[in-house]
Amino acid sequence: MPIDLNPKCRARITELIAAALGKIKVQHGKFVTRNSEGQVPLILANEALPQRGPIHDKLVAYIDEYPLVEFVYDTLADELRDAEFMQGEEPQGLVTVPGYQDPAAVAARLVEEFVALPREYKLTFQLPHDVREALPPEKDRHDLSVRMRLIRSSAELAIELPLIAANEDAEQRLKGGSLLSLIGSPPLQWTEGAVHLQLDASGFVGMYGGSMPDLEARRVLRSFCGLGLALRMFDTNNRYSPYPPRHHYFVHRLELDGSTWCVRDRLELDDSLSRGIERLKMHSVNGWIDSPEKQASWPARILNEMANVFSAGQKSDAISMVL
Repeated sequence: MPIDLNPKCRARITELIAAALGKIKVQHGKFVTRNSEGQVPLILANEALPQRGPIHDKLVAYIDEYPLVEFVYDTLADELRDAEFMQGEEPQGLVTVPGYQDPAAVAARLVEEFVALPREYKLTFQLPHDVREALPPEKDRHDLSVRMRLIRSSAELAIELPLIAANEDAEQRLKGGSLLSLIGSPPLQWTEGAVHLQLDASGFVGMYGGSMPDLEARRVLRSFCGLGLALRMFDTNNRYSPYPPRHHYFVHRLELDGSTWCVRDRLELDDSLSRGIERLKMHSVNGWIDSPEKQASWPARILNEMANVFSAGQKSDAISMVL
C-alpha cells in the first residue's frame, strides 16, 4: 500500500529534494558523491517526514532511520551507474548530467517513486555445493515460511527469475568480475542442480545494500545456518583458505506491471559470513547417515522442524550462526 503523506509534507520534501539536487556532485558523470552541501537539504527533508507513528515505522522497515536520504542517494546511484563515463577529475554538478537539468522535475519524480513504496523483491542465495543435499532429491522446493523457501535450479526458476542483464555493464556486475569476465564467457544462468535459500522482501533495496530488507536477509541466512547446525542437518569442516570465499545473493525486483521479475543486483556477503557458510557440510549424525535413503530422509525431517521455527516469525530472530 502506497505511503499516504500529507500534501503539505509532500510539497515540502519535494522542495527540499530539488534544493539538494542542485548541490549534489557526481564524479565522471555517474558516481554520486555525498557532499555536505547536498546532504543538508536531504536531512531537512527527512526531518519533514512523520517522526513517529505508522508512516514512520513503515519507512524505517522499508529502508532505515533516514529513509529519504538513503532512497534519494541510492536511487540516483542506481540510475547513473550505466550512464556514459565523462572525462575530468573534478566533480560536476548533478544538474549538468543529461536528464537531471531540471531539479524540480527530478524531485517530483523521486517523490512519486518514494511514496509508491514498498517495492517487492526476491533475494536468492545459492547454498554451497557441500550442503545442496539439504533439499531432498525428490523435491524442487520446500517452504520454510510464507516468505522463505529452499528451491532448486530449474527451467521454471530461469523463466520466473531470469539472470538477463540489461547491458554489458550490468552483466559485468552480475558476474562479479572485471571486463575480462565477459570475454568468451557464457551468458549468466542459474547453476544446474544448485539449491538456493530464497526470501521475499518488501521495501527498498539499493545497489549497495544496507537497507532493512538487505540486513534482514543476512540475519535470516545466519539464522538458517545456525538452526541447521543446532538441529544437526549441517556440520562444519576444518577447511581453510587464505583467501576469503565470495558468497553473494541475487536481487530480483517485481516490475510495475505486477508480473515481471527483473534482476537488479548481486550483493556480496561480508567475509565472516562467507567464511562461515563455506565451512558448512552435511551432518553424518555420528555415522547414522550411511545410505542415500537416510541422507534424503534426515534433511526432510529437519526442514519440517525448521519450518515450525521460521513460521513463528520474530520468535526465531535470536537464532544465529556462531562464526
